[in-house]
Amino acid sequence: MVSKRWTHEEEEFLKKNYNKMSNKELADKFGVTTISIQRKLSRLNLIRQVQKKWSETEEDFLRENFCDIADSELAKKFSVTPIAIKRKLNRLGLRRGQRKKISNDEKNLVEQNNEINNDIIIEKNIEKIVEEKEVKEKKTAQGSLLKYNYSKTYNIGDFLFHEIFKDKGKIIDKQESNEGFDLIVVDFENSGIRVLVENVN
Repeated sequence: MVSKRWTHEEEEFLKKNYNKMSNKELADKFGVTTISIQRKLSRLNLIRQVQKKWSETEEDFLRENFCDIADSELAKKFSVTPIAIKRKLNRLGLRRGQRKKISNDEKNLVEQNNEINNDIIIEKNIEKIVEEKEVKEKKTAQGSLLKYNYSKTYNIGDFLFHEIFKDKGKIIDKQESNEGFDLIVVDFENSGIRVLVENVN
């Protein structure tokens, strides 16, 4: 890779901004690698200040106030550069926009929304349980399908399969015809409600 030839103006820019911009920002500006920037700063004898040792109290202060105080103000308070503040916030995993001081009304609104959401979740869970139960009951009932035969006797609630109709249904009522025949009323899935005879000897 061809080494970059630095102009006097570029070197002056580095001298004025090396303490305000990171190596990556400088590298992006000049279209070179961060290693090139490090080497150039070293040749120009431009050394960034010794890294500050942060106390626990100072870190706590940053955590509590980084959303309300600008980097430049924090830099003045701790006698470091804004870049040093940026790096420290980054190391602490602090991003602006994470924290927002909210009023009591907003807190109450959030709590109410959480309660509503919890109620909706509970309601959906109940609906799901009921639906699963109905499906299970239907499967169980269909698992005990009885083949319709006019000579047999059935009970209300039994599930039948009718070979001629090629349909299944549930017995919803039992009656007796004028001629004295035992009848069952079946609600078929496709054929609708049909009246069939039973217990014919």
